[in-house]
Amino acid sequence: MLRLWQGRGGRMVEERRCCDAPPAPPAPPATCASLAWLAADAAGEAGGEAGGEALLGGSTLGSLCLWRLGAAGACGGRGVSVGVGVSVRAVSAACNAHASRIEALATCGRLALSGGGDWAVRLWRLDSAAQAEPELVRSLLGHSGAVVSLALGTTGVAASCAADQTIRLWDVHLGTCTATLLPAGAPWCVALCDETETLLSAGNGPLIHMWSWKAGNAKPAARLAGHAASVCALAVDDGCIVSADTAGRLRVRRQPIQRRLPVT
Repeated sequence: MLRLWQGRGGRMVEERRCCDAPPAPPAPPATCASLAWLAADAAGEAGGEAGGEALLGGSTLGSLCLWRLGAAGACGGRGVSVGVGVSVRAVSAACNAHASRIEALATCGRLALSGGGDWAVRLWRLDSAAQAEPELVRSLLGHSGAVVSLALGTTGVAASCAADQTIRLWDVHLGTCTATLLPAGAPWCVALCDETETLLSAGNGPLIHMWSWKAGNAKPAARLAGHAASVCALAVDDGCIVSADTAGRLRVRRQPIQRRLPVT
């Protein structure tokens, strides 16, 4: 403690703690680190409005935010214009969804997955009221590195890949890990094809690996070539596989789909 006194009157003028810590610097602003579309029906219910489109965003500070897209000037509130005739506004948010930045998002219907630098995968329900936070259903734990990509299927199967160089398959309804896959290189991205019960993965190499999650094989069932650089992004829809590589090339290919017959 340091005290400054007035010599004649003996009055204390100032008092300071010698070891006071300097004031903490202001926290950095949150920026969006990942985005995922919501289906039209889920967007209408989660956003509290009929129809329309919505985006789920993950921030560098670990928060989730639901954004509603609408006509410019129609959103009201804190609407932001993003293009000709288009605006967005924040509908709801979940602060501290993760302890660090949200690296990956995936949605299917009214469910969403988020993965972060805290190694966790979290399952959310997005059918709450307009101003309510996304509801945390459960956390899926097991990775020992930042989760970098997620995929969520219509049957409750999910896939995640992380910096620990593993791919994990999950049953999101039970909250259990059903398989741990060890690809040859570090995985950067995953995608699911429900029709063929196939998992696609790629990263740190030009090949796309195809795994059968029902067969439970520890090795890929097939490999797709065609890229000259490492594949860094994947998307699958109705048998159409889109892949992008680090050289900036995009490839679109259609794989034959053998749809499963209903069990009678």
